Amino acid sequence: MFKTDVYTFDSKYASYPVSLVRGFYGNGNKAVEFIDMDDGSQLLIATVNLGTVNPPDMITIKDYGENAGVLKFLKEIGFVGEVDHYEQAGFAEVPVCRLTPEGLKFFED
Repeated sequence: MFKTDVYTFDSKYASYPVSLVRGFYGNGNKAVEFIDMDDGSQLLIATVNLGTVNPPDMITIKDYGENAGVLKFLKEIGFVGEVDHYEQAGFAEVPVCRLTPEGLKFFED
């Protein structure tokens, strides 16, 4: 399961050993943050909340700016499948993806 697994995330700046932590936005949308396992600090928040409520099996990924490469990484580790659609967020188009069965389990209590 993703909570205890450590992965190597290759950002455009460096490689980091990361673990994933689940969360939820105020409207119930799912959130994921990457924790740097070298020092325990938050490396990045992998998701974005655009205000619209996602279906329970969908998640909105922030894959631009300092988060470039997050979508590819989450696909590679089997957390999300293909992009279902894109939503506009300012100047960026944000991918909305379907969670894999393993990704859905990550959010269970």
